[in-house]
Amino acid sequence: MQFDYPTDDLCARTSRAMRGTIYRAGCSQTSAAESLRAQTTLRYDPPGVLVQGHYQDLAECRKQTGQLSAGVELIQACSAK
Repeated sequence: MQFDYPTDDLCARTSRAMRGTIYRAGCSQTSAAESLRAQTTLRYDPPGVLVQGHYQDLAECRKQTGQLSAGVELIQACSAK
């Protein structure tokens, strides 16, 4: 999976906060998401920003977004690219 964060700072803070959990996406280049076949939109609150998530396929997207951490809200359901 990969997430497109609006700022490098938010990406770094999220990566640090999620260290040691199932989250292993890290901060990536947008071009790497082209090979992934499903996407969703999440809102992180705070700071109230939208983040695009990219996943291997629809099943993985639905699995990963089935239970979200506190402060993360599903804005757009998983869809094929």
